[in-house]
Amino acid sequence: MDAITAIGLASNIAQFVEYGIQFVKIALDIAHSPDGKTEDNDVIQGITRDLTETLKDIKISGSDKTLDALASKCLSAASKLDTIIKDNSRSPEDSLVQTLHKAGKNTFKRKEVRELADHLSNIRAQIAHHLLVLLRKHQMALGKTVDALAASSETSHAELAASLDEIVVMLGKISSKLGDKTLPHASALRTSSEFSFEFSSRQIRLQDAVQNHVLPYANKVTSMMEQKEKKILRTLYYDQLWDREFGITDAHTKTFQWIFGAHSAFRFREWLQEHSGIYWITGKAGSGKSTLMKFLTEQYVTKQLLLEWAGGGNSHDLVIAKHFFWSPGTPAQKSQEGLFRALLFQILSQRPEIIKEVCAERLNASYADSFGPWSRRQLLKALDNLGAIQHAKLKICLFIDGLDEYDGDHAELVRIIQNLGSLPNIKICAASRPWLDFLDAFGSSPWKVYIHDLTRDDMERFVRDKLHEDEKFQKLQLSNRSEASGLVNDITSRAQGVFLWTFLVVQSILRGLRNEDEITDLRRRVKSLPDDLSEYFDPRTSLPAIAFFYMNLDDKPPDKEPLPFLRDWPDVDEEKAEVLMIKKRQLIAQCKDLVFISADPGAPVLFAERAYPLSQSGPSYTPISARPGL
Repeated sequence: MDAITAIGLASNIAQFVEYGIQFVKIALDIAHSPDGKTEDNDVIQGITRDLTETLKDIKISGSDKTLDALASKCLSAASKLDTIIKDNSRSPEDSLVQTLHKAGKNTFKRKEVRELADHLSNIRAQIAHHLLVLLRKHQMALGKTVDALAASSETSHAELAASLDEIVVMLGKISSKLGDKTLPHASALRTSSEFSFEFSSRQIRLQDAVQNHVLPYANKVTSMMEQKEKKILRTLYYDQLWDREFGITDAHTKTFQWIFGAHSAFRFREWLQEHSGIYWITGKAGSGKSTLMKFLTEQYVTKQLLLEWAGGGNSHDLVIAKHFFWSPGTPAQKSQEGLFRALLFQILSQRPEIIKEVCAERLNASYADSFGPWSRRQLLKALDNLGAIQHAKLKICLFIDGLDEYDGDHAELVRIIQNLGSLPNIKICAASRPWLDFLDAFGSSPWKVYIHDLTRDDMERFVRDKLHEDEKFQKLQLSNRSEASGLVNDITSRAQGVFLWTFLVVQSILRGLRNEDEITDLRRRVKSLPDDLSEYFDPRTSLPAIAFFYMNLDDKPPDKEPLPFLRDWPDVDEEKAEVLMIKKRQLIAQCKDLVFISADPGAPVLFAERAYPLSQSGPSYTPISARPGL
């Protein structure tokens, strides 16, 4: 419950208590009254009924247990008040016997009435104290917020300070009134209608103060904080954040379903549901690790299983973030800084309310420091803060692919991953080749899977589906079913769990089918190809000069240094445009499956196409040297 709501609720309870105290005094008078003061009874009974309904309608969030308890006590007191009123009420039609009977009951009720008066006085004292605490807390919170904002923006310092002074004065006045022990019960007895007017006026003054002074300022502070949080998110984002993931081919239909097996030896489903720490996915180069990681982050079942780990069905308590290292990419795509910024950006974008805890150092820094570049220390501190946030239910699962593609000390990266995975609310699924640093760190863990040992069925499905899409293969299968099945088995068996090898061989077979090759020739071709992926690439490394001309600029941003004759764009004539088309066709003819050229229909003609050399990390096209004009 926020402070403003709590103050309003406490004020309602205080008003009810004052009515109650005044009533029990009137009730004592009624016991000695010849006319029963029925008019006062009716007034107070109506007030009691209205306030009881108000108390019942208040939805207490549970974040302020003190007010919750006071409201419950008031409901109990209201019930007793109503009973006493009914017992004391006398009507003009009452007979002498009935009047004497009620008078006799009143004699025995005096002790109960006095006890109720003491009880209500006790509640009043608690409310007065709690209101002071609430107001002071709210005042301190406003002060801290203003200090932080003032420190970050010199231009708004005077305005914020003036607003704070105004709020402090107003809250001080309210606190003084609410803490005054000389409330109406200490004055001479007055009628209940007079008390109703006095407390209603006080309630209105409090509401006006909150509405006219506290709420507008609180809204202004909230808006300024939101703007600052958005700027912090912008400092974490970088343009290539999603490029590697987008370049990874989607998993083939119905592949990788085995990863969610309930009783599998590698226990990935169990880890998602129940355990923390690190799960390691490893395999040979080209075995499909990146494709699997992308598949996992996109699956509905992944999120559902992680929600069980998070403690229930509330998706707000779970955050999933991911990062795909990429060695041929920009510095941000293969560095610690890129990893940290990507993870923080995704986590804080999903849960912006935790920015003030995770990035407290940046929020409290000067304006220039808040929105300047992040240091490695600041990024690590922010990530470490994720493990100490007050929202105890928040759980975070990170998917980090391509640890072996990190451009730095792999042992250091392992230590960082292990430290993150040790935080109480964070778990990590990491993927890499089985290199020594990763084997030493994760090899003895029960939470791992060697993907190349488990993908034979997936590869067979991929080969069969791709070949069956070709009409010529369908005809060959009808004429020689056993040879067609043998071809599928040859490819699957020789792949040894390497999806990239399978992909390249299938492309070669499909070209052979277009050339009207016989199925026996196709099987011989498969058997003649090297099993090892590196050997498969060796014969093709002697690419023509045109390929190297485009591929020797890996480290330069794709929007830099266009071809010399393109610098005068748009003054490019048809002859020069034709040169580009010829070079493009030569590149396709020479590189075949090793290069993929994509087109952006929204870009200018000469800048719309980019070359994507095939990476050895999986059956996916990865833009190593995306070059304008290629």
